[in-house]
Parts: sequence; structure tokens; C-alpha cells
Amino acid sequence: MSKVAEVAPLIRRRPALACTNGQLAMALFLSTEAMFFGALVSSYFIFRWSVAHGVWPNHESVHLDVRIGWLNTVVLLASGWALSRAIGASRLDLAGVAKRWLWTALVLATLFLAIKGYEYWEKYRAGVLSLPGQNAIHEAADLDYLARLKVFFEKETLTAPPVATAAEDALDGMSVSSDRSKLLGMLRGALVDWPSRQLGRQTSDPVMNRWVLRSTAHLVAPQADRQALAEFLTEHQRDIEQQFSERKQQQTRVQQSLTEVQQQIVAITQAATGQEKPQPPADLTSQATQLTQQLTELNLEIGPLADRRLLLATMSENWHEGVNHRFGLRLPQVIPSGAAWANAYVMLTGVHALHVVAGIAVLLCFVPLRLNRQRAGALQNIGWYWMFVDAVWFVVFPLVYLI
Repeated sequence: MSKVAEVAPLIRRRPALACTNGQLAMALFLSTEAMFFGALVSSYFIFRWSVAHGVWPNHESVHLDVRIGWLNTVVLLASGWALSRAIGASRLDLAGVAKRWLWTALVLATLFLAIKGYEYWEKYRAGVLSLPGQNAIHEAADLDYLARLKVFFEKETLTAPPVATAAEDALDGMSVSSDRSKLLGMLRGALVDWPSRQLGRQTSDPVMNRWVLRSTAHLVAPQADRQALAEFLTEHQRDIEQQFSERKQQQTRVQQSLTEVQQQIVAITQAATGQEKPQPPADLTSQATQLTQQLTELNLEIGPLADRRLLLATMSENWHEGVNHRFGLRLPQVIPSGAAWANAYVMLTGVHALHVVAGIAVLLCFVPLRLNRQRAGALQNIGWYWMFVDAVWFVVFPLVYLI
């Protein structure tokens, strides 16, 4: 027998890499995923650095609750820890224990998605997130924004104009009607009709135009800090109260003058009994016509003004709430760089949530199997994927919630 034949049984084949084929495939897959998420994070910074004037929405303006982010972080980490316990139990051939830990990981991962879904729903209700073609975020308080407000109320099939008397009566109790039609009528008068009349009269004063539009945008969805917002809207409320008082006094004077003129006309008409068709003096008739026109104009102006007054009185309890939050509406709102923030938020958190869904789908495939020592390797590969999902969240969480 040759020496080669004697040595051959002693030679053992060794793999080129110290890992199984499954581990190698998972490592290659995760490397592509790392590049994919790297591109998403880069896009996030591009979104943030390219916004106008470098303004990025604060947490309050986009209804972002950091506590929910922390809660999701704890839940996701607990899910990864439960999966690691399942892997350890399967290596020890404790199939029953491994199955219980696997279910724990699945429940926690599902809870993570439920919390994320609740967060998305809250932002949808607040108008920060919307379906395609229904964007309710505007970059600035301008005429286009006012037109979008008008379109919103027109879609609500409001045909009757706001009634000044109803607003004045409601103001005494510092409350608004619970009837949706009346509520929307009051809001339309306060947020659309009053600004439109003001802009129609103040077209030569750009400063006043901006002030009217800014105050309207802040009433719908406040963007300033609470102290500055309270000072701004409190001053606006005082100005509206003064305007309302002046218009009511003017309305009373015009009404009295009109009544006096009408009484004079009636007296002259009754005195001229000998005429077949008594005609009142032309000057009194002209004066009555002018006073009637003035009274009509005042009534048209006082209606939206009373609605604005009522809304300000109602919102003065908590200026920072805004009409959308207070009444559960989805009025168009002004959030500088809000659309860019929403795109970046959905891009990062949405793609991460899809990866969690994919992980849950794969883990469900292990539920009917016996998690013994033979399947520990396959479960370990999924554990690597879950660790990667956790690592990505540790990048997404500070970018979205903390910075």
C-alpha cells in the first residue's frame, strides 16, 4: 500500500468559510439590506437639508409622541430577546420551551406593528398623513390655502350662510353647537368668510393680509410655541372684540336712523290723504335706500365677524389645540416643510415596519415545526435577521423621534 493510501483516511475536508450555507446566504442578504437602508437614511438627510429656510417641523406640529417611540423600542427589543431565548432552547433540544418563546416573540412583534398602526392613524386623523391625492398640508398661509379651506367646506355641502344670531347666542355660554351642520357653518364663517372679506378690503396692505392669513392658519393648526401663540391670538381676539363692538354700535345707529326715516315717510304719506297716490319726498326715499344698503352690508359683515369672535372665545381656553384637534376635523393646515417630513417619516418607519411584517411571516413558518436541535441553525439565521431589524430601528428611532 502506498503512503498516499495510508494518509488519505486521515485527511478531513474543511469548508472554505467557517459558516453554513444558510448563514452565508443570510449574511449576503443582510449586506444588501444594509445598503438599502443606507440609501433610505441618506434620502432622509437630503429631505431634511433641502427644506426651505432650513425649517423642520417640531414634534407638536406633526403630532409626534416621543413616548410612543420609546414604547415601540422596548417592545421590539423584548421581541428580539424572546427570539434569542427560543434559539437557545432549541439548541438544548427543549422544543416546548422554544415554542413558547417563539410565540412570545411573535406577540411582541405584532404589538410593535399595532402601536405603529395607531401612530399612523392618529397622524391621519390630524391631517399630517393622507392618502394619495388628498394632501392637506400647505407650506405657507396664502391665498391658495384659503381657497383650499373654502373647497373643504363646499364638499361638506354647506348651502346656508352662517347666522350671526346663532353665534351671538352661543357666545354667552362660551360653547358651540353640537350639530355638525351648524358647527361647520360657524367654522366656515370664521375661517373662510371673515378672512375673505378682510382680504377684499385690505388688498393694498400686504402686512394686514399676512396677519389675517397667519391667524387663520394658527387657529386651524397652531405652529408657534405656546407662549408666542397665546400672545398672538389673544391680541387678535381683542382686536376682533373691538371690531365687533364697533360694528354692533354702527348697526344700532343705522337701524335707528332707518327707523326714523321710515316713520317720516309713513307720516308724510298718511298726511297726504287727498292725493290718489301719495308720493314720499325723493330725498327721504333716497336716504332710506342708502340706510338699507348700509344695514345690509353691516349684517353681512357682522355674521362672519360674530363667528370669528365665537371661535376665538371657544379656543381661548387652549390656544395650542387648534380647530382640527378640538373638533376632530381634517381641515387643510399650514405646516412648513410638513410634506417633506411626512414623506421622510413614512419612508423610514414604513419600510422598517414592512421588514417586521416579513420577519413575522417567516417566524410563523416555524410554528407548526418541532423546534429541536436540528432546527436551531435555521432559527439562528432568522435571529440574525431580527437583530438586523433591531439595529435599523436604533438608527430610525433617533432620526425621527429624538433629533
